[in-house]
Amino acid sequence: MILMEGGWMDVSEPISKNTIVWPGDPQAIITQVASYDIGDDYQLSEAFLNLHTGTHVDAPLHFIKEGKDITQIPLEVLMGDAKVLDASAQKIISTEWLMTKNLCKGDRLLFKTMKDADNRQEKLSQLDFVALNVDAAYYLSELGIVLAGIDGLSIAIAHELNETHQVLLKNEIVIVEVLNLTGIQEGNYEMICLPIKFEGAEASPARVLLRRN
Repeated sequence: MILMEGGWMDVSEPISKNTIVWPGDPQAIITQVASYDIGDDYQLSEAFLNLHTGTHVDAPLHFIKEGKDITQIPLEVLMGDAKVLDASAQKIISTEWLMTKNLCKGDRLLFKTMKDADNRQEKLSQLDFVALNVDAAYYLSELGIVLAGIDGLSIAIAHELNETHQVLLKNEIVIVEVLNLTGIQEGNYEMICLPIKFEGAEASPARVLLRRN
């Protein structure tokens, strides 16, 4: 988390060759095409990365064949009030736990599943991470939640990956994954989440800012 002027906090995961990605996905490769170090009078880089690298937004197209792409997600869904919920003591984000949180239609929810003292890189490498099960996805859909974000690699537990994503995305719940919520406490915030505008893409890296309400 990076604190900025005006109380804004950058909760985006940096992208580099060391950024942890979903097992089997390609790692980011960032190459200098031109460099001061080899005599060029300017710097120029190119990047190869899958669009789910670092903090990113999933569009419906990710798991729905005829779903909307990243350019079709309304920006008003990606900006506004958001609730950070501390799920770091949970083994799974269940309907029963969510029912204790006084959630409302139109909420944007950001799940903090890691403790501040945890080794974040080690946690991101594990597949037994805390996330939503499919029943919780149905519950959030019935409530009319508009956005669900998480600090882990996936909003869905590993063995219910496809169905949980499909339930959320079919109900137009925007998914934000790999947030860095270290130092962020449970509570109410303002959020700005801006994915890059890749036409026809099912996802896009995003810069995400929070400010305490």
